[in-house]
Amino acid sequence: MALLLRRCLLLIIAALLTGCGEAPYDDGLLKHQVTGLVTVNGQPLDRVIVRFQSTDSSKTGNAAQPVGVTDAEGKFALSTSADEDGAVAGEYVVTFLRTAKNSESGDDMFRNRFTKPAQSKHRVTVPDHDLEVPPIHLEVPAAWLTAAPREED
Repeated sequence: MALLLRRCLLLIIAALLTGCGEAPYDDGLLKHQVTGLVTVNGQPLDRVIVRFQSTDSSKTGNAAQPVGVTDAEGKFALSTSADEDGAVAGEYVVTFLRTAKNSESGDDMFRNRFTKPAQSKHRVTVPDHDLEVPPIHLEVPAAWLTAAPREED
């Protein structure tokens, strides 16, 4: 009897554990994995925020601005509604910014050089399939990478 009771308890626990997971969020958008590499002054740089701004004004909300953040190897993967879920097909202007580590001000270490979509030289078309974006190379004065921006910058 004790053996049967133990087995029943194990089955109940197993059923509860498998049923407790949350279903992934479904925003109804068809997205494709978008990954890439960003270098700054020829080197990979972490914590660069890579924002894709859709050129299609009919896209709204998160679909209009998928975002990724580079890791220590300069690699990023775009997220629209969930972590690294990709981007909707279409054309995008790409902008970049980086804040100082543990920054309370959130000031861009690139001094807003790459934050304005109208001035961006980087455009990407996300096709109807996954995309590895060609490497993106940014150049900034070396001092910008070691010192937080000041008012006069």
